[in-house]
Amino acid sequence: METQYFLQATPASVQASGRDANAIRLPLGSEKWGWKFLFYGNEEITSWADWRQRIAEGGEIVDENGHPVAFEELCSIVERAQGLERTYVCPVRHALMGKTQWKDEEGYLFTRPDLV
Repeated sequence: METQYFLQATPASVQASGRDANAIRLPLGSEKWGWKFLFYGNEEITSWADWRQRIAEGGEIVDENGHPVAFEELCSIVERAQGLERTYVCPVRHALMGKTQWKDEEGYLFTRPDLV
């Protein structure tokens, strides 16, 4: 079972941040049972610390079905999965397909959402 998570920007948070209004639903990451949490990153977001900062700027965390997820709940999911041995991304498959993945300074796994 896999669950995708997003940062759903509110109109007020988009206006306050000055960000592109088209970037309303940012892919945050995915949880797959038995695997480490896989964060999605881009040029601006390259670490879990960056995601925490972006979340603090405003918006609502939602799952793939649009159900709200409290920040504390997301942190619990991420931390619980961090202790697991299996990673969601196969480095060999990604290398062969020209995909990019990285770990941030805290050891959290990232990839680009358009490459999953």
